Amino acid sequence: TIILGNDRFSGAIDPDSRELIPGILVSAVEAESAVEAYSAAKISWLLPEKDGLDWLDSLGLRYFALDRNMKIHGKLYPV
Repeated sequence: TIILGNDRFSGAIDPDSRELIPGILVSAVEAESAVEAYSAAKISWLLPEKDGLDWLDSLGLRYFALDRNMKIHGKLYPV
């Protein structure tokens, strides 16, 4: 996590603007395979926060996500 002023970022950079993406800080997904779980989590990090959470919700998988305000989302918590 990168903190700039009062903002937190995951470290993902938009390739067009070269700016930090204001997205989910951390996510983990429970899936059939490690590749599926990692891919789903990684995609959520590369989207703006609301889009990343919507993406995770749309998958129908259990997940854990930490937003930029340190709020926990998903049904994979508590572990």
